[in-house]
Amino acid sequence: MPVSFGQRTTAVSSGSRADAAIDSASMPAACSCSAGLAEPSIARTARRTSSATEPARSGEVRPAVWRFGTGPALLRFLLEPCSSHGRCAILVLFRSWKRFHKEVGRLATIKDVAARAGVALGTASRVLSGSSQTSADSRSRVLAAAAELGYIANGPARSLRRARTDVLGLLVSDIRNPFFSELAHAAEQEARHHGYTVLLANANEDAEQADAYLRTFAAQRIDGLLFSPQGTVSPQVAATLASGLPLVFLNRTIEGVDAPLYGTDNAQGVQQVLAWLQRRGHHDVAFIGGPDTLSTGAERRAAYLAGRQAHGISTDDRLLDAGDFLAGGAAEAMCRILDREVTFTAAFGANGQTTLGAVRALRERLGAEQAARIEVVSFDDLDWFEFTSPPISAVRNDASSIGRLGVRGLVDLIADRTAPGQRIPTTFVDRSVQDIR
Repeated sequence: MPVSFGQRTTAVSSGSRADAAIDSASMPAACSCSAGLAEPSIARTARRTSSATEPARSGEVRPAVWRFGTGPALLRFLLEPCSSHGRCAILVLFRSWKRFHKEVGRLATIKDVAARAGVALGTASRVLSGSSQTSADSRSRVLAAAAELGYIANGPARSLRRARTDVLGLLVSDIRNPFFSELAHAAEQEARHHGYTVLLANANEDAEQADAYLRTFAAQRIDGLLFSPQGTVSPQVAATLASGLPLVFLNRTIEGVDAPLYGTDNAQGVQQVLAWLQRRGHHDVAFIGGPDTLSTGAERRAAYLAGRQAHGISTDDRLLDAGDFLAGGAAEAMCRILDREVTFTAAFGANGQTTLGAVRALRERLGAEQAARIEVVSFDDLDWFEFTSPPISAVRNDASSIGRLGVRGLVDLIADRTAPGQRIPTTFVDRSVQDIR
């Protein structure tokens, strides 16, 4: 028997019980919130238990529990504060306290909804599963009953019946990176629009951690996976990825795994930087790349090496180094270039965190005044770049579009449609304030 409780309830206490003869005059008056409850027949001695032994404070109305009878057939009568009366009856006819807790604690089932709506179980099931093969009247009654009972669908049971979970896995490389934060937010919003829940996991740029999350996702029977990999995966995980699970790569790929990629056009972004450096009159440029084990790191480095000579940029490899796409590794890479005692007028960071580390190293090693003479440009645009002195020009990635399009592609794969993948164009944001020519 479904029960609605007020804000306060009180358990029976073993102490301070007083036997009293109960007659109709001692029972609470009927009120609107107890309408429909049959008045119990009182034929035995009852015990009333207060919520506490001390007297009630002024103006306080305490709930109380009335127990009628003894033995296996017990009548439980719960009294709660009522807005229109001192107390009102909201629960009757539980055979035992064990039964009471069982009934009160359980969630409403689809059978409860069908009974409350006065329809067949199959009709309630069709309405709650979103089927249109029901009458408007039945649908209205079922939905009203479900709302009244607080019905929540049994997800695991539904998944077994439909062989689907309506859950997508999203594994990002490093949620601290603003690019991936923006991507994850857009992906979650798009997935919800398509009726999916997203399980988000953060690999923290750790391939072993990514492997562990991928195994967890497989055990959860997700419907599809959005994945920004760390370059390599174990053979076991590679086999899982190739097993037929709908898979979309976000901004990064894994060699040998056939799946559509939705990501930045890295070649275009690097060409925009090279053209800007040439216009600004820079020849000696320090380039801080990312790991070649990551597709983004390899693609950006390859595009830079292929285009630098054509844009008048020095081919002196002493100006090249690489970090781990994190600020700490980039700072170490910049220090290695400075230790080579090679001059340069500009520095190019291969992602936002790399640029942060490079700027930090320049200021710590050269001092703020001399570091400000080196023009810095970034592949990735962070919010604070416009507030530095001088401000930092940058390639702007459309992380939101990558997240949204990736989800749409994955939904297509789940529905056995094609998903060709897409390279998202970049935009160059010029914040330069000086010209060295």
